[in-house]
Amino acid sequence: MEALPTKNWELTLYELQRTAQMPITSDMEIGVCPRSLQSELMCPICLDILKNTMTTKECLHRFCSECIVTALRSGNKECPTCRKKLVSKRSLRPDPNFDSLICKIYPSREEFEAHQEKILARLNKHHMNAIITRNFNVNNSAPKTRSKSSAPADLSDGDHAPSKRHHSDSDSVDFPSACSTTEPQVSTSETNGTATIISEIELLLKRIPDKTTPLPDDTSTKYLKAPWIATVDHLCKYLEVRTTIREVNRNLSPSSHSGFSVHFHDEAKNTYTKLDNDITLETISKTFCNNQSSITLYYSECLP
Repeated sequence: MEALPTKNWELTLYELQRTAQMPITSDMEIGVCPRSLQSELMCPICLDILKNTMTTKECLHRFCSECIVTALRSGNKECPTCRKKLVSKRSLRPDPNFDSLICKIYPSREEFEAHQEKILARLNKHHMNAIITRNFNVNNSAPKTRSKSSAPADLSDGDHAPSKRHHSDSDSVDFPSACSTTEPQVSTSETNGTATIISEIELLLKRIPDKTTPLPDDTSTKYLKAPWIATVDHLCKYLEVRTTIREVNRNLSPSSHSGFSVHFHDEAKNTYTKLDNDITLETISKTFCNNQSSITLYYSECLP
């Protein structure tokens, strides 16, 4: 047999000039934040951490198994990242090594997902607080922009405007209609249009009756809507703003208030339970009112 001719290995310019790296012999460990690796571990379709990773054989891009299979079944026969053609599911292969790598970076996926839900809930609460605070500011600045010469224009809100003014001067206080704007109202319905979820609750605030100054019989009191996520602290701030506005409308100098406290009245025991400032209306409805969509609360001014 004739010997096969030897083939010389031709090195590239980079291989000719590169220098070998020194091996790491120390016990030094480099810590990397998992958030910096999130873009590498994220599925381009669902934008979440990869689950049951599938890799394309042509371009080696990674996706969640459920995401890429759903995309192929919908008729999208191409890679969502680089638009390479994917004939079918046979163009994919599982990547268990990458799944094990994710398990080492995130040992407990449930804790990570729970942490994400807490962050989203915190952002939603901050957004709702900003909306309610802005509505309070708008309600506070409304008397300043009202024209004094156009008295009939003040009654342009409808036939119930006189009862609203009479009610604002009484001992019962309604939650502002500005708090029931379209922004915090969240309504979702299914495809058949049968299920509807409304994140609002009907609320009524009344002053705790005093033996020296009993409450007048006010039949014009109405229930107004407020977000489920609103807290008792929001109600106390509203009461302070509403009291200041009422004093301004009566041409009185606004006095300094030491704050308000909100209570729930147990009719069976005839007792008033003081509510914490951080408790939400949803929690109050579930704890005291059997998850009803309308509740009645009582308030009192704190002593200085």
